Amino acid sequence: MIFDQFTRWTCPKCGSAGIDSWNKAMFDGVRQEPDDLPNPWILGLECDKCLWPCVVSYTTPDQAPRAIFAPNAFDHTALSYVYEPNAMRQLAANPASGVSLAPSDRRDADWSRGCLAAKGQLQ
Repeated sequence: MIFDQFTRWTCPKCGSAGIDSWNKAMFDGVRQEPDDLPNPWILGLECDKCLWPCVVSYTTPDQAPRAIFAPNAFDHTALSYVYEPNAMRQLAANPASGVSLAPSDRRDADWSRGCLAAKGQLQ
């Protein structure tokens, strides 16, 4: 399947398009300079659908992100996130660690102009 910066990624835990696109990961809530985007951009996230916590490493829009998933499902306690620092270090040290995420057929809006533009609330 062909993918680009707006492609949402499939969660291997629930099979839904629950992992943010490269574009949303780069620009949602963080002011990035378009000429100096982080590579890799390693974030602690969770699937939008099943809420399973994961750490995702985004590189460039033409590369599938890689993820390390929490050993247990989200349980609304700080213990759910104990794995995050180690997962982040592992992805930074070895970009091939974790699992490669599969593209979905869902797409995110363009977040590069901010969240209001992405949500269609900005003219």
